[in-house]
Amino acid sequence: MSATDYSVDASSISRLDVQPWKQTALRAREVLSNSIPAKWKLHTNFETPDTDFPHAVLDCGILTSRQVELTQLTASELLPMLHTGTLSAAELTEAFCARAAIAQQLINCLTDFFPEEAIESAKALDAEYSKTRKLRGPLHGLPIAIKDTYAVRGKRTTNGCAAWYDSEPAGEDAALVQVVKDAGAIVFARTTMPQTGMALETVSPLWGRTLNPYNSRFGSGGSSGGDGALVAMHGAPCAPLASDIGGSIRAPAAFNGLYGMRPTSDRVPRTGLVSQRLGQISIKASCGPICHSLSDLKLLVKLILTHPTLPYEPTCISGFWKETHPKIKLTIGILATDGIVDPHPPVTRALRDVATSLQAAGHQVIEFTPPIDLWKAAITTWKLYFQNGAIETKAALAASGEPLIVQFRHYLDTFNVREHTVSEISECHRQQAAYKKAFVDAWDATANETQTGMPMDCIITPSAPLAGSPHDFPLWWGYTTIWNLIDYPSIIMPLKSFRLNPIKDAKDMSYQPRDNPFDKPNWEIYDPEMWKTQPMTFQVVGRNCRDEELISAVEVIDNVTPPDELARNTATQREWYSAATLEHLLLDLSKAAHPNQLKSPKARRHRATPRATVNSAQPDDNEGAIPISSSLNVSPNYDSGNLSRFFEAGVISSQWEGFEEKGTFRDVYIGTDVANLHHLVRDHELPGSGCLFYPFPAIRDELSWKPAAHGPSIYHYLPAEALNDLSSFPVRPVRDALVDTYFEDIHPGFPIVDEASFRKRYKDPDNPPALVVFQAMLLAAARITDHPQVAASREMTTAVLFKRAKTLFDLRHEHDRVDLIQAALLMAWYTDSSSDTVASNAYYWVGSAVRIAFGMGLHRTASLRYVPPNRRRFDRKYKKIWWILLYSEVMLALEYGRPSLIRADDFDVGILEDDDFKNMDDSEDLAVKGRFCSILGDISIVVLDMLSLRGPRGRPTHDSLSTTAAIERQLAAVAMRIAPTHDAWSCQLRIIYNLVALIFYRNNSDGDEGAAKLCSEAASNILTTFEAMVVHGTIRQCHLSTTTALTAAAIQFAREARSATAAGSIIKAVSAHGQLERLLGPAEALSQYFSHIKAVCKLCKSLSARAELLIKESQEPNSRLLSTDSQFPPDTSIDWESIMTNYRMPNNLGFNGLDLGDEGEEWLHDFSWANVDDPSYNGTDQ
Repeated sequence: MSATDYSVDASSISRLDVQPWKQTALRAREVLSNSIPAKWKLHTNFETPDTDFPHAVLDCGILTSRQVELTQLTASELLPMLHTGTLSAAELTEAFCARAAIAQQLINCLTDFFPEEAIESAKALDAEYSKTRKLRGPLHGLPIAIKDTYAVRGKRTTNGCAAWYDSEPAGEDAALVQVVKDAGAIVFARTTMPQTGMALETVSPLWGRTLNPYNSRFGSGGSSGGDGALVAMHGAPCAPLASDIGGSIRAPAAFNGLYGMRPTSDRVPRTGLVSQRLGQISIKASCGPICHSLSDLKLLVKLILTHPTLPYEPTCISGFWKETHPKIKLTIGILATDGIVDPHPPVTRALRDVATSLQAAGHQVIEFTPPIDLWKAAITTWKLYFQNGAIETKAALAASGEPLIVQFRHYLDTFNVREHTVSEISECHRQQAAYKKAFVDAWDATANETQTGMPMDCIITPSAPLAGSPHDFPLWWGYTTIWNLIDYPSIIMPLKSFRLNPIKDAKDMSYQPRDNPFDKPNWEIYDPEMWKTQPMTFQVVGRNCRDEELISAVEVIDNVTPPDELARNTATQREWYSAATLEHLLLDLSKAAHPNQLKSPKARRHRATPRATVNSAQPDDNEGAIPISSSLNVSPNYDSGNLSRFFEAGVISSQWEGFEEKGTFRDVYIGTDVANLHHLVRDHELPGSGCLFYPFPAIRDELSWKPAAHGPSIYHYLPAEALNDLSSFPVRPVRDALVDTYFEDIHPGFPIVDEASFRKRYKDPDNPPALVVFQAMLLAAARITDHPQVAASREMTTAVLFKRAKTLFDLRHEHDRVDLIQAALLMAWYTDSSSDTVASNAYYWVGSAVRIAFGMGLHRTASLRYVPPNRRRFDRKYKKIWWILLYSEVMLALEYGRPSLIRADDFDVGILEDDDFKNMDDSEDLAVKGRFCSILGDISIVVLDMLSLRGPRGRPTHDSLSTTAAIERQLAAVAMRIAPTHDAWSCQLRIIYNLVALIFYRNNSDGDEGAAKLCSEAASNILTTFEAMVVHGTIRQCHLSTTTALTAAAIQFAREARSATAAGSIIKAVSAHGQLERLLGPAEALSQYFSHIKAVCKLCKSLSARAELLIKESQEPNSRLLSTDSQFPPDTSIDWESIMTNYRMPNNLGFNGLDLGDEGEEWLHDFSWANVDDPSYNGTDQ
């Protein structure tokens, strides 16, 4: 299908061409082009791509790194910065104007652009804030663009029609434009829409065609296609005022991979909304946002539905907002097809996977069948759209001679749009009312199918029958228009890393299209190759005027739905552990899962600081080589000759034989100037070098990947079955699920393993990942996964995986010491509730990692290293490891009250920067939460200062006071950086911050009411944040250090109950007791994943019972508890023996198998290799 060409330029318009629309279009486009400042113009030689336009924005070189950083943030991330004055409205507006200008030149998404005016308005707003310290409103300083269908004071509104281009500028703002301006937003542009607004592609003879940001052959959706495309290009943080009468918010959100909501139309102000159909009120337009996050969506919808500065808006009911809390369990109807046009295969698969994920999370999913004939409903819809035959629309186009766009003409013909009589319109209204009644009855009737006995909460259904629309293709509107006809709110949700699979999503050549004008073209046009770059979304529908409940349901769904392809976690094989021979295992690894490509925006600081130290590397042309790295403390059997070579050949030699022989290299860290080796090197180096790292020969011959009896002598002490067990894994479906869990739920916040390199090696049978790291990764993922087979026996599973990883670690089988650091950090996720917290558990393993890191010099800046420049890309890998290691170490020191192995004066590694979050192959690691990692680094520095105050030797008083003040300032700075959102990473930051604040102030709260109050607030914040994570289904993503906050909060609440009781303040005591009781909920939820939290549950119960007894006794006459010197009665003492009961695993976790009586757990020691490579294998043994 060739798209209609609406390009116009002076050379293409002949002097004899009298069609006014072409002259108008040429003039309009020249004015728009001239509004872009020269500094933001693309270079004439810039090569415009056919796909991935957002990346082209970064490649063009126009934006500064600061502008890139700011424009990648969501509105919810930007507004706290604007509201605290840490970011100026002027700077932010200029950044988005620059990016919008680039977007316009690439995809044609604007109709009007006035950056200078907007920047001046932003400066005035900054001056106002500087003077008054008052915010204009909730959108204070946020730059936005407005769709070209709203009246904006002083600007023309064209509605995509050439005849309206020369209309008078609006004298006043539309109602909702006034609302967002009153809220403090700054308007800098107008966005494109299709001719008349009645098409799901944005194209017009006046403005031309708006391209899809991911594929130039596709449209951006319509009619709010300019909004969707601009937001997808990050040319605006959000589009608060898209509009929708048949899918015009939802199609652009869907085709651009964004969130979008069509609220109930009767709740939305519509004054000033320009259209050729203003007299048509049978199906009312709705207005809502298109944005990058659910938090943005909720903020903007609340503003629209409450419209606080328009209390008497005549086009809608009075504004209100009913705050609702997300339900723990939902009942969801699934409408997979409307029976008119079947969705394309990837759309169907995505919806099916969403349903599977919801069921796995404990939600009920039921089939929902539309109670009406949706083809007849579509006919009614189009009759109501154009009750007079579209005479106003046709007249507007005739005035300029412009042609109807292809899509609109197709719909007019297909639905036989003509003028209808009054009686015909009355019949349409009767049908519309009947449709509404049928849906109400059908929705209520679902109560007979639900487990709760209540009607379903929402419906999930395709956003459209396809994931994107080729130019001029007449796609079926039915999946969106039905909800306009009956006025049900609906939300588009992105599946951010869903990727079309040509095999899974192959075209069904046996399909027989239905007998209607849309199904056959929809089937015929499908080609997986055409859609491979398109994002995937789905639609969630709620009941009329229940917009708040719909948003609450979507919050639950958003947290349940994994960000990657969901089908990978649906393995059903009964036998899933097996002991593999190396040959089978490598063959299996070669067929492993595809790399995860989760995209997420980055929010990171740029600081000019030293880079981290590299201690191992691989040649640029051999990424698969196993790197070799070590400190000088290696076995003399392997290394005695190399030490001599090190000095004989010259310590700065860059041509070591070992490098070329093995295709690898390593450094040696010579230590500080107290070390003998340091002085030996100084005597042999070039004058003035000052390096601390030097190239060193290879340690030893490379060993086989799998430990074997013919290996080093230590292996001979292990039986053959033990060595075989070390390279055994869960079967492939479970293994793949664990790898995905690791990179989706652990890696984003703790990026110690390079994902791109790992996934490449995971698929390469000739160069698999480091065995000890792989086993440790599986262990960490098994700790938090919800995979049903792992969850059913989590403790036994983690015990087996821990045994394998620990044995490999102890054997020192791996060459690369960095592998040992990574493995040790990951083994800290194993918690067997052992009472030995010194020689086992996290404290031991993180300490081991620190010692290895010190030996390698990871704590020193890479600028002191002598290696070729092309090795610098390894700096970022080890820099990330260092900062995660630092955080883990200091938080454990804080938890246990023990000295940290790392002191602030011991390292000079710079703060993490943007460039540090790239993979080894220089690709962006889009999964990593850079802002989270950066804030963890800040917290680590604060904790180091806190620990320095509590040492046995102490500090001089003046030093202590100055350090305390500095800590308070640092804590305040950290608090300002934490986003007020409910995603797992922001919640963890809030918990960690409040834990640190609680520990800091409780040690300084004696007689200080202010400090005591801060402790109370911190504990309350910990509780409410944990509760939010339970509600949102993210509690399992808690890092081990986060769980310490449960105990700290419990102690704080118990203290408050005790002190309030002693003071006679029973209300405060009861409140503290209630918080202690509430803490049990998150603790029990977390104990499903971490067995040691069962002890915290017991502690909470014991403290709660104690507090309750104290409160009861305090209310007795002459209670001795009210005296200032009262002591607690002996029978309320805590049962420490019970609380500290070990939740140990069986002691017989030997290599010869487990002597288990329960046959249901035989899979743990059944080492027969299942034929998982055989296509006929179904996952069970007969």
